Amino acid sequence: MSGRVLRIAVVTAALVMPATGPARPAGGGIDTVRIVPHSAIYSMSLSRIDLDSSVFDFSGGLKINLIEDCEAWHLSQETVIGFVNTLGQGTPTILSHTARESKDGSWLRFAAERTWGRDREAVTESHGGRVERRNGQLVATYDGHDTPVVLSEQTLFPVAHSRKLLEAAQRATRVFAAREFSGSERMESDVLVTAVIGNGTTGSNTPEGLDATVAEVLFSGTSWPVHLGYFSPDSRVDAPDYEVSMLLHESGAVSSLTLHYDALDIDLGLEEVSLNALPDCP
Repeated sequence: MSGRVLRIAVVTAALVMPATGPARPAGGGIDTVRIVPHSAIYSMSLSRIDLDSSVFDFSGGLKINLIEDCEAWHLSQETVIGFVNTLGQGTPTILSHTARESKDGSWLRFAAERTWGRDREAVTESHGGRVERRNGQLVATYDGHDTPVVLSEQTLFPVAHSRKLLEAAQRATRVFAAREFSGSERMESDVLVTAVIGNGTTGSNTPEGLDATVAEVLFSGTSWPVHLGYFSPDSRVDAPDYEVSMLLHESGAVSSLTLHYDALDIDLGLEEVSLNALPDCP
């Protein structure tokens, strides 16, 4: 469960991005998706739980930060979660992930850390690595491991995957599928992500309490309901491991998000959001 929440958090961070107009991407030309660096904080709460679930209660939060330079995106996120079982027992977990993703899709640097427990009894495990294109292949190398992981040639990194999803929504594409890699799980390959995109609607769905300028940049214009399915690399079944539903705005921002698991659903509510500085590139 915790690993899945971490991966979703990474994807969430890549999706909650404003797009304010035409921009010149790393490879040149005009791009219809303009991603602007930002920070955001989400609260997490249970919205559905099955009676036979081992989970009695849940609470948590997600903090993300996206910074842009002229060559790459810097993405960091921290998720704090707490599950309580039916016996009243639970262990707090902190999940963190950082990545630097090249704008041309040729490389990715990543690191992840997971901590269980409190104070002196806390246990931490971590991993990191990089992805590079070698002889036409994308190859992931994990620190401390000699055996590389070969990814699909069409694998997308988190920000690039989000851009493709936004482009598909703008084209009124109803179904979109791609392989994505973030490095959030140790020694894992790319995952298949399927998307079903609903009809776009025009109007304001601005969360309350936001700065007027930030709200205008992020939440004005067209929005689309999107449903994502995540399939692990070793999946042998037709059903996804977990699913995500969200409202995706033409700015690239997500105003509502729900994680769907077999026995429970988790809502993420936007609490705070701000824009980070743009780079001064030639």
